[in-house]
Amino acid sequence: MDADILKRIRLKALQEAPSSFTQQLSEVVDKSDSYWSEWASTRATAKDTCVYLAFAGESPIGMCGAYLEKENPQSAQLVAVWLEPAFRGSGMAYRLIDSVIAWARHAAATGITAWVTEDNLRARRFYLRLGFVEQVTRSQSPSGHSEIPMWRRI
Repeated sequence: MDADILKRIRLKALQEAPSSFTQQLSEVVDKSDSYWSEWASTRATAKDTCVYLAFAGESPIGMCGAYLEKENPQSAQLVAVWLEPAFRGSGMAYRLIDSVIAWARHAAATGITAWVTEDNLRARRFYLRLGFVEQVTRSQSPSGHSEIPMWRRI
């Protein structure tokens, strides 16, 4: 995986939708090239984490990742889901998440959780259409937003 492309799309996501991520742009914008190379390499080769990118031609337009929970490797966490606003509603987000779910199944996960900012109604409806179910628990994100875990069997 190309570290420069991953860096570009990750920074764009953090800038465009800061409340959607636990990591903030200010935390990573000045990270070294070696940080991004390691980040990309880990996600391309590790058995317990992944990241998928979406492209329109040569331009990266979205990303989605997951990792297996250390305490329960049959459970995956969906993370870093973002798509350029112009491509939302195009079906690309479905394809990204389908790729991650296929990876999680291959890794022997039986369920996947997405944490969604409570006030992001569009994302909540999207995950509901994909078969995710909102859980009762709420959590406060590091950025101070209330998040809802949404789970589905895979």
